[in-house]
Amino acid sequence: MSSVSAAITIDETPTLSSGTSAISSGYTHSFSIGPTISGTGHTPCFSASNNSGPSHSPTQTNAHSTTYSTYLDLFEEEYLSDDTDLQEAISRSLESSTNESDSRMTLERIMEQIGSRVNNDSTVRFNIIRRNVWDGTSRAMGRSNFSPEKKVDVKFTDDYGTSEGAVDNGGPTQEFFRLCLHEIKDKIGIFEGPSNAKVLTCNSKGTLLINSY
Repeated sequence: MSSVSAAITIDETPTLSSGTSAISSGYTHSFSIGPTISGTGHTPCFSASNNSGPSHSPTQTNAHSTTYSTYLDLFEEEYLSDDTDLQEAISRSLESSTNESDSRMTLERIMEQIGSRVNNDSTVRFNIIRRNVWDGTSRAMGRSNFSPEKKVDVKFTDDYGTSEGAVDNGGPTQEFFRLCLHEIKDKIGIFEGPSNAKVLTCNSKGTLLINSY
């Protein structure tokens, strides 16, 4: 005997996937409605099923992993060169950087070298007015007998040329250089920017030449 059945199936399966495996949980509903013809006669038939429960299924990621590995291999091959000239140039550059770092001098060593060139038998005198330090400095450096290798002797005076009376045994010279640095930093025009982060101006050399420094 033959049987004829009409069926309507509804499948609702929400799926949540993460990583290399997928977890599917929810309810699966199915039912069928239709006549069934059997040996005993015509019998209406109604059937329904309701299955509930989580299911686990792996997610294929081999293709993705293979593609990423291939990309890494190509990237590595691009930057690994067998060019001997290139490798030699890189090696020389590294050695040069190492030598430069080893040859850097300390501040103490620089001061020692500068001090060793000072001629203590010759003296250049600076008469400095505190209100206008750089004016007296530029006048002293503009004299024909000025030499940076001569020993510096500083005398501070007031606006009328009266000396403060201090003998320069090192203290007035240190004060003089401190005041000069402030003048250079703030008033000469070779630096620009905020007071705590100044940088050289674009035309610092021109400024020095114009002012004959």
